[in-house]
Amino acid sequence: MTWAESADFFGQRGERFAENVRNYYRYCRSRDLFSTHAIVNPQTDRSKGSHQHDDAFAHLGVVEETKDGLIVRGAKMLATHGPTADELLVYPQPGIREGEERYVLAFGIPCATPGLRFICREPFDMGNQSEWDHPLGARFEEPDAVCVFNDVLIPWERVFLYGDVKMGNALFAQASIRNHTGHQTAIRGLAKCQLVTGTAIAMTRAIKSDSFLHVQEQLGELLAYLQLIEGAILMSERNAEPTGRGAVRPAYAPLQALRYHLPKMYARMVEVTQVLGAGGLLVNPMEADLRSEIGGDIARYYRGAGVDAERRTHIFKLAWDITGTQFGQRMVQYERYYAGDPVRVGAGYYLDHNVEHLLAQVERALKGSA
Repeated sequence: MTWAESADFFGQRGERFAENVRNYYRYCRSRDLFSTHAIVNPQTDRSKGSHQHDDAFAHLGVVEETKDGLIVRGAKMLATHGPTADELLVYPQPGIREGEERYVLAFGIPCATPGLRFICREPFDMGNQSEWDHPLGARFEEPDAVCVFNDVLIPWERVFLYGDVKMGNALFAQASIRNHTGHQTAIRGLAKCQLVTGTAIAMTRAIKSDSFLHVQEQLGELLAYLQLIEGAILMSERNAEPTGRGAVRPAYAPLQALRYHLPKMYARMVEVTQVLGAGGLLVNPMEADLRSEIGGDIARYYRGAGVDAERRTHIFKLAWDITGTQFGQRMVQYERYYAGDPVRVGAGYYLDHNVEHLLAQVERALKGSA
């Protein structure tokens, strides 16, 4: 949607690229297709640019132009749901260097395209986990993959941008990607943080540890994070800005501030939940145990404060699935790097920010004390 609205940006390389973007948007919209994306270069030698590797195609690049389209070779990451999605989007991120024209690519192709391969991490769930024992992991585990392109043909009608370093670096800002993906990131983050907070509250209420002041303080900390996240979202919507193309987009500054702080907030929420759950997170039986000959012992020794053993155990299972299992730890790692290198995100926020009104305030203060 964002690209279609910004089609004139892609049209700088020729009107056919603008039309390609519009057509692709209509194609995905009308068919309700499930799309994933891969926009990061593999972690080969991070001290070198894409064009400096001994293997010219360690990173995804153009091998040649043909009358039918571009032949591309190399790899990109990190395609969540790569093997199960309908379409794969590839596009560049800022930071492209001169001399890396062949690596500037934006296109969309079916995940079943010949020559495209997905190398996935080991699954956390092979489809046999109990939903009772793993309330989230058994239902929402999703594969992460590296995309390998073995001389894949990208038809011209599926090419949106290539070969232009300046445009590749400007894509995020000028095509409104950073604004709209920032808003999506914030909404997704709010939902996840609400679930963690609710789970922490339910867990402490099940054993009435929420009657202690230090526990109340930590739960208050989690609730306060929710207000800050929602506040940034509302500010981005209240300060929505015109794109100059007949549309509006959420304001960038509050969303990018949240992009920097949300990973820290989420990791802290997970930590607080672990602390509040304490050893109770580590001793929970399985559902099968409740139905077995030891069920009576479980019913007696795992009950909570006005909560039976099955209910208490299930709440603690959910808390452990969020904070301690492979699924939970993957979600923490995912948040840490979802928006990219956190150091660059923070530095970029400073470099992109207009701070003149802040410096003017300093000058007023200095004049007043002279």
